[in-house]
Amino acid sequence: MGLRNSTSVNALTFGVRLAPGGSFAMVLDYRTYGPDGRPRAVDPTLIEVVFTKPSGGQIIAIYPYNGEADRLEIVKAWDGHYTLAVPVDEVGRWKWSVITNAGGGPGEDGEFEVVSVS
Repeated sequence: MGLRNSTSVNALTFGVRLAPGGSFAMVLDYRTYGPDGRPRAVDPTLIEVVFTKPSGGQIIAIYPYNGEADRLEIVKAWDGHYTLAVPVDEVGRWKWSVITNAGGGPGEDGEFEVVSVS
């Protein structure tokens, strides 16, 4: 049966090696698959992306964003399509984790590296 009646998230990332002072960009694409197997855009009610710095500190991006000073905004570009950028300020390996609908939806994990430019 495969993907029928399931939902997926694809995290597209740009750059796996970055310099400090820049930002890491991510696009989240949510799709559901009907009984005919055709994909269609779907919007989750809650998205959280947790970035873990090499030092262990965390940066959290959320949708919907409500102006919290300690969170970054995930922006809805169109149905099923979200974007975000996180500033990178530490050299080393960063990890990220997408959590959808408080763990009740699809998730994805990955990592990228920030390297010294000198």
